[in-house]
Parts: sequence; C-alpha cells; structure tokens
Amino acid sequence: MTEPQANDPSTNEDAARDERHKARMARKKDVVDAKIAAAQDERGVIVITTGNGKGKSSSGFGMVVRALGHGMQAGVVQFIKGAIPSGEELFLRRFPEQCAFHVMGEAPGPRARRGQGPGRVGGGALAAA
Repeated sequence: MTEPQANDPSTNEDAARDERHKARMARKKDVVDAKIAAAQDERGVIVITTGNGKGKSSSGFGMVVRALGHGMQAGVVQFIKGAIPSGEELFLRRFPEQCAFHVMGEAPGPRARRGQGPGRVGGGALAAA
C-alpha cells in the first residue's frame, strides 16, 4: 500500500472534515459549559430498587458509598425481612453525619390491607440524596 501524498485531494478533504468537526464540537462544548455555569439549583436524587433476584442492595450500597466518597450526604431506607444487621449497615452507621440509615423490617402489604396481619417486603430499596 502506498501512503497518501500531501497534495492528494482525499487527504485535504479529510483534514477539512476534521476541522469542521472540531469546530462543531467546540461550539457544542461552549453551549454545555454555559448551561452548567448558569445552573443554580442543587437537587438530590432518590433511587428506589425493587424486584426479584439479586443485586438490588449491592447496587444501592455502591451508589451510596460513591456519593459519600464525593463529599455528598446520603440516606438509606432498606426493607428487609430479617432483623440481623448487615455488614453494609454496620459500616455506614459509622458515618451518621453523612449517611442516615433506616431499616424497615415489615411494611403493610396486601395481606395487611385485608386484615390478615402485616405483609412482608423482600429485597432492598435504597435512596441516596
């Protein structure tokens, strides 16, 4: 194969296309930077993770630890069936100023609404703000 020469028209077209692309991206970056500079609201985030299977608590605790690592405050509300504290709970309770932790063992479910006793909620639901 031969390399394109400096006076090759396709090389000149590629260079011109690259320059146009760089200019477009610079304009887009300026627009985004201006919007970021104008943003004054600080908002929290609530994440609720439910469903069958595994991974809900791991995902939520990962988000909480990541938020704490970035200097944010976080809160955890976890619905679990057992009353034994998890290692994650024991760890996060060491940081009460940064992370509020609430464990809810039983929650009203369909059985409770029918007068058949408290319902149980399985899985984890976590919120980070």
